[in-house]
Amino acid sequence: MKIIYGLRPDTYTNTTPKIIIDLIKRCWSENPKDRPKAIELRDTLFSYKQSCKQEDSEIYKQINAIEINQNFNIPLTEASLNYETDKQAIYTSRRISFGN
Repeated sequence: MKIIYGLRPDTYTNTTPKIIIDLIKRCWSENPKDRPKAIELRDTLFSYKQSCKQEDSEIYKQINAIEINQNFNIPLTEASLNYETDKQAIYTSRRISFGN
C-alpha cells in the first residue's frame, strides 16, 4: 500500500547504472502516460544489452565506472542472479487458462 502514497524502493546508484535507474523511475511514474509501454521497455533493454559491450556506449561507461569504484572482478557475461530454494519445499507449476 505504500506505493499508493508515492513510496518506491531504494535505488542503489553505487551498484546500478544511472541509465537503468532512470528507466526504473520511468516505470514507477505516478502518471501512467509517463511509463514506457512494454514494447518500448523491451526495445530499450535489448539496446542496452547490445551496447553494453561497446566501449563508447553510455551503459558500458557506467557499468565500467561502477566496477572500478566497487572493485568488482566479475566479467559482465558471468554476472547472474542466484536463487536459494528451500530443500523441504515442494515447487509445482500449473497451467493457467484465461478463457481466450
